[in-house]
Amino acid sequence: MAVFKVSGQSLKKNRKLVSNFGYLSALKVFEYVFPLLTIPYLARVLGVAGFGLVSFAQAFASYFLILVDFGFNLSASKDISVHHDDRHQVETIYSSVMLVKTGLMIVTFIMYAVLVFGFARFRGDSLLYLSTFGLVVSSVLFPIWLFQGLQEMKFITLVQFCSRFIFTVLIFVLVRSSADILLVPLLNAFGGIIGGILSLLIVRYRLGIRLRRPYLPEIRSQIRSSFDLFLSNVSISLYTISNTFLLGLFWNDTIVGYYAGAEKILRPLQNMLQPITQAVYPHIAQIADRSRSEATAFLRKLVLLVGAATGVVSIAAFVLSPLLVPLILGPDFAPSILILRIMSPLPFVIALSNIAGIQAMLSFGYGRQFSRIIILCTVLHLTLASCLMSFGAAGVSTSVLVTEITITSVFFIFLARRGIALLPGTHS
Repeated sequence: MAVFKVSGQSLKKNRKLVSNFGYLSALKVFEYVFPLLTIPYLARVLGVAGFGLVSFAQAFASYFLILVDFGFNLSASKDISVHHDDRHQVETIYSSVMLVKTGLMIVTFIMYAVLVFGFARFRGDSLLYLSTFGLVVSSVLFPIWLFQGLQEMKFITLVQFCSRFIFTVLIFVLVRSSADILLVPLLNAFGGIIGGILSLLIVRYRLGIRLRRPYLPEIRSQIRSSFDLFLSNVSISLYTISNTFLLGLFWNDTIVGYYAGAEKILRPLQNMLQPITQAVYPHIAQIADRSRSEATAFLRKLVLLVGAATGVVSIAAFVLSPLLVPLILGPDFAPSILILRIMSPLPFVIALSNIAGIQAMLSFGYGRQFSRIIILCTVLHLTLASCLMSFGAAGVSTSVLVTEITITSVFFIFLARRGIALLPGTHS
């Protein structure tokens, strides 16, 4: 297959990078357009409390999604990119990761069901929570890490478009009132699972990659290489996903709705330049493998480009929040304006954090240090969030902002002390 042919021509590599960026940009457009249709509709149809309940269930299921992903989305993507010209090795990695993720999904579903039926907070809406677990199933079926590692982003774009289109159409057709709240996670799961099945067919029949019987040493190797990332992902969830979850435990679905509404407005803004970082990660991993200075120079340019763009986005989010909240969510979500303003610097801060942490530290082999920084800053966040929980969603939002700024600062300081200076005006 053409995917596995080796080419030493830099022009071809650059074309591949530009092509991947183009496809991921198209995907992001879809990710903005579809939520711009469904979020305003669901916010008004479900109401603040119903919107908050759906968001709370998604946050709960996301814990189990992290357990199943186990860091493979980055570690396996990097391994695939390094061995992209070796079909046997690619199939070995693919098979090992799919087997581990499937096993984890089965185990976590049992844990999930026990919690749902064992606690009154979940038992009353057990069907809604069980339906929301479909997010985990669709994640296992869709090996996005394989497509990223092979730099075949056009397939991601096609599959994600199909699944999101199906979900969006069915939401408008079937969800007519707050009584239809159960259909929201069901339709979300349906669209994701259809997309996952399509992606597996593409892997087998378009890319020609088969599932092999992996051996225990290969499985252990994948688990070991992902473990540090797994720890960091668990830590990250404690200051991102846990915000929605903790608000639901200590406050109520209405407060969760205000916070989730602001977060859903901000999330597309945070991810606006994600096509760049997703497209360049395998590219940077390959460069770093042969030349540290060349990779550093590339990352420094990326900091300037992404930093400037997200800085403008953050300023716009702060200034326009009184217009964005009622326009997107409706007049009932007025308290979300303050929350959005508090978190408005996050697109800028998180973009720089992604470059310094994921793009730089992981590519240069500092995965363990990356994980430790995240864990320590998570302790900071949990401490701060506990102190500010009495202020509700505004207090939690402040804690998130302080934590993200701290993480980003520590990443850049760590790299600079090891001769990897990424900020303008600094030298390696």
